[in-house]
Amino acid sequence: MPATTGDQNPNSSTLGTFNPLFPNGYYFTLAGLTTYANLIHVKPSVTVKPTSSLTFLAAVAPQWRETTADAVYVIPNIPVRGTAGTAGRWTGAYGQIRAVYAFNGHLTGAIEAVYFGVGSAIRRVGGHDSDYVGVELNFGW
Repeated sequence: MPATTGDQNPNSSTLGTFNPLFPNGYYFTLAGLTTYANLIHVKPSVTVKPTSSLTFLAAVAPQWRETTADAVYVIPNIPVRGTAGTAGRWTGAYGQIRAVYAFNGHLTGAIEAVYFGVGSAIRRVGGHDSDYVGVELNFGW
């Protein structure tokens, strides 16, 4: 369960929000909807490997702001306009399913689907639920 800091004083000239510098959305999902700033995140998941070449993952992840004095952030580290200093720590939850297939020692393919249901902190400023489907092919040597 990661938890990262948020700034307690939106009027201060000192940055108190955790800045991951080079965030990678892969830790959460490839949808890359939220980032590591001002966040409390829980992600229970189940991984099943029915064959040596095939892996399935299913997860659900609720998340909250660490502090309501600071904003909700999206990747790379952009505050969602209008969320700083407003009520509501609940930012939403997502469901994720992912399948990965290893064709051989050099080539893998994956498909991932994510549904993100936004919470009140985001919905109040015009945010909405979203769907993401990604397909990838990776080659390595």
